Amino acid sequence: MINALAGSAARRGRRCRLADRSYALGKQFMIRRTLSMAILLLLSSPIAAQQAGDSPKTATPAEKKAAASDPAAKEPAAKEPLAKKAPVKEPGLQAELLKMADDDQKARMSMLKEFGEKGISLDDSKPPTNPLVILSMMLSAAKLEAVDKKDRTRLAEIIDKHGWPGKTLVGKEAASDAWLIVQHADADPAFQKRCLQLMKGLPKGEVEPQDVAYLTDRVLVADKKKQLYGTQLRSDGGKFKPLPIEDEANVDKRRAEIGLMPLAEYLKIAQKYYDEAAGKKKQPDGGGK
Repeated sequence: MINALAGSAARRGRRCRLADRSYALGKQFMIRRTLSMAILLLLSSPIAAQQAGDSPKTATPAEKKAAASDPAAKEPAAKEPLAKKAPVKEPGLQAELLKMADDDQKARMSMLKEFGEKGISLDDSKPPTNPLVILSMMLSAAKLEAVDKKDRTRLAEIIDKHGWPGKTLVGKEAASDAWLIVQHADADPAFQKRCLQLMKGLPKGEVEPQDVAYLTDRVLVADKKKQLYGTQLRSDGGKFKPLPIEDEANVDKRRAEIGLMPLAEYLKIAQKYYDEAAGKKKQPDGGGK
């Protein structure tokens, strides 16, 4: 009888330890997933635009001084007439995609701001252990996932009806916004792969090559393979570094071929965006030990 009770207790103990371990592993997965979600902000439109050279160049102090001392520079040059935008086939769909991407970015910016205010680091090598911090992160992840799920469900409907929404259909900005939504659809890797093939299958000029590069890297990393362009990052000690890159010695050559800036410059911009959005606040005691 005693042996039977001891055996029963031992079995219960094993079950409890297994349950505790499963919970701990699940919690750890959620923490790392939340950290990854926050880093997705760095793949947003502003950085992609800067990489493509769309953002205005910031003048150096020497350039500003030279401009101030040049009489001709004080008079604004006559503005060139703006080129008329080509009409799109689906203006309603264009507006919808713009709104979806705006919601995507607001959700990520909100989470990143919240993390900064609470001193939560994105360093995925040191996940937090503070229960309140973990709970806050999981709630933030759930809200972000709700936005992502809504957006990818709607994008799938759009694709089923129209195919991939390229520039002719919805215009340049909305076409890139469609990419942004699928870039963040990590919960559905098969959907990401499908979209990547659709993008590659469109005529030249219908999608931005930079968008294809970002999604290519995303799909490769999800398949536990080395990326090609170094667009996918991780946080290590508060500094962003690229995940493993295939033939890293030639990554800048590949980036240049599709209009991306050198990798080192990209990392600086990614770091700047995160530091500004998160407020550079230090992690509180117990937050990431």
